[in-house]
Amino acid sequence: MIELATGLVILVAGTGSAGVALAWLNDRRLAASARRSPRLDPKAILETRFAKGEIEEDEYNRRMRRLTYGPPLELD
Repeated sequence: MIELATGLVILVAGTGSAGVALAWLNDRRLAASARRSPRLDPKAILETRFAKGEIEEDEYNRRMRRLTYGPPLELD
């Protein structure tokens, strides 16, 4: 009878420990994904560069047009 109780205690403790370990690993995974920098929007980067004066208006317009509509078609 004592062996059965001991075995049950070990089973419950092992299951609880496994649950705690899985929860800890899941928290670590979520923390790592939260630390990643968000994907930067190319249009927002272009707007920022234009606002800082890094590029001129014609360069801004040309690049924004390319981002919006894609490269021009080449017809043979």
